[in-house]
Amino acid sequence: MEIAEKQIDTPTLAMLKRKVTELGKHPYAFVLTDRDLTALRLAGMSLSAIAAYACIRGAVRAGWRHEWVTLPPRTIAAVGRDRRWWYEQTQRLERAGFIACERQPGRLPRYRLRQARAA
Repeated sequence: MEIAEKQIDTPTLAMLKRKVTELGKHPYAFVLTDRDLTALRLAGMSLSAIAAYACIRGAVRAGWRHEWVTLPPRTIAAVGRDRRWWYEQTQRLERAGFIACERQPGRLPRYRLRQARAA
């Protein structure tokens, strides 16, 4: 089975693209495969956790040489939520086994994707 990437246009993503483009910056890319989405939904992840996973997945895809990625604060700002929301969602994803996270005082957390569970 071949997995193809599809562009998803939702009202929320359209609003984010407009908002960022008005500021003169490039829109942030959120990446999520069908397999990831299916595994996340079967695990009972909320839409907020899925959005956080898509941000991390996009960063991993952009930094393909590195196993661990650090997300800059502008990534969280692209979602339009605060750091507390981000921390809660990444905690949920970590407990469910979708990501691994290294947190150190005074430094940005580092994330690594784990293998998505098969249905």
